[in-house]
Order: sequence, then C-alpha cells, then structure tokens
Amino acid sequence: MKKLIFKFFLFFFFFSNVYANNISFHYEKIKNQIKTNELVESGDYFFSGSFSKYSSIESIDIEKNKIEAIKNLVDFLSKSVDWPQTFSEFEKKKKWLAYKSKRKVNLIGVKIVDNGKIGNNYFVIVGIKRETLFKNKVTFDKLEEIINK
Repeated sequence: MKKLIFKFFLFFFFFSNVYANNISFHYEKIKNQIKTNELVESGDYFFSGSFSKYSSIESIDIEKNKIEAIKNLVDFLSKSVDWPQTFSEFEKKKKWLAYKSKRKVNLIGVKIVDNGKIGNNYFVIVGIKRETLFKNKVTFDKLEEIINK
C-alpha cells in the first residue's frame, strides 16, 4: 500500500511540474491582469498584450496587435538598461534607436497565447520565456560599445 501511495505521489509530482512549466498554465493565472503597454510576469514567462479596433480582416488584426505586443517587450528591454541618471528620456530613446539600428533584437520564441474579439476591439496576447527575453538585455557600457563600432 505504501508503494502505491508513493508511486501515485511521484506520478502527481512529475506531471504537476511538467504542467507548471507550460506557458498556457502561467497565462491562465494572470490573464485578467494584462493591460496595453505593460508586461506581466508569471513563473518563467513574460506576457504582453495589445488591443485595437476590430477591422474586417482578422489576419491583419492579429499581425498588427502581435507587432505592438512585441514592441512592448522591446520597450521593456530599453527600460532595463542601466541608464546614467543624467540622461533625459529623449537621450535614452536616441541611444536605444541607434543601438537597434546596429544590433537586431532577436525575440525568437514569442508565442501568441490568446487572441480574439471583444466588442469592437481585437486583442492579441503574446508570451515569451524569461531567459529568451533576457538574452537580449544589454548594459549601458555594452550599448555604447555597439553604437560606437
């Protein structure tokens, strides 16, 4: 009997850990917290959403909102740079644009986790693993080095 209970516990523990690493599982936990231009973190994932007026072509709505949601992820990377305190927002944007013109921000692994129509609006929610997003994180010194090459 003890072996049976142990096997059941082991089986349950294994499958609950596998499920906990699933992006859909983490999305379900935070889906009501997502707002435009904000990232929400759950487990090892970041989520971003975009909403726009519904058009007559759904594929265009999906792509437009997906691009906007990915832009939120890239903006997060820009804000995570250790900028000097003397830099204005204009200087930060200028440096970040110069950096992006020299180095491609590669967000492979972005996945649409939800999309649809609500009233007159269409929405898309994307998710990405934390480690994949942070592979693109850059320090100010590295940013300067890349810009000045």
